[in-house]
Amino acid sequence: MSNLEVETSITTAVDAASVLRALAALERLPEWSSVHRKVVVDEVDDQDRPLRAHAEVSLFGRTDHHEYVYEWGDDEMRWDTTRSAHLAQQRGSYLVCPDPAGTRVIFRYYIQPRLPVPGFMVRVVQRLAVESISKGLAGYLDKYSTELRS
Repeated sequence: MSNLEVETSITTAVDAASVLRALAALERLPEWSSVHRKVVVDEVDDQDRPLRAHAEVSLFGRTDHHEYVYEWGDDEMRWDTTRSAHLAQQRGSYLVCPDPAGTRVIFRYYIQPRLPVPGFMVRVVQRLAVESISKGLAGYLDKYSTELRS
């Protein structure tokens, strides 16, 4: 079975608190993640951060419906997929750290498909994950911080 593990990071001028608020705006995930078609938050904590959500995800022309659970720390968001037709396991995290240039966001991602997947498809998913973070998230954070200042 072709499992996938990714770790990548970006550095942004956006402050850490705003990065975490932007990540908590899950309904906006389709704005910067090309595989997410729709995200709905089902439950939030006392700080209005998502605890449970569900999403419609499309990859390689196949649509799947995911359910997620979230855990929040002072500088981190972790998530696990609790339901998926195509995935046996999927989890990830965003760690937000101070950086001389602003804020560093470290993304870690693990996926285990239910069925064997050809290596080239795993590499495509890996590339999409890295692009979502390096381009999609970076652009979204800039847009989000501009909206906060307006």
